[in-house]
Amino acid sequence: MTLYSVIPMDLVWQGMWKESGPLQEIKADGCLIQVRAEGERKGTIVRLLDCPLDAYLNPKLAPGTEIEW
Repeated sequence: MTLYSVIPMDLVWQGMWKESGPLQEIKADGCLIQVRAEGERKGTIVRLLDCPLDAYLNPKLAPGTEIEW
């Protein structure tokens, strides 16, 4: 992979190999979602695993969004 950037490489790769918290799979809004758990029933969406195609356009299901279930 070639990366052309004016940003220093230590900033580009910062946190790349850092382990994240525990991941869970939950069913919400008719989708199977992988979340990084941050409490009993709270977390941050990591990715959509199984859902209709129009769910990818839903801002409530975007990766990085905090969700409660």
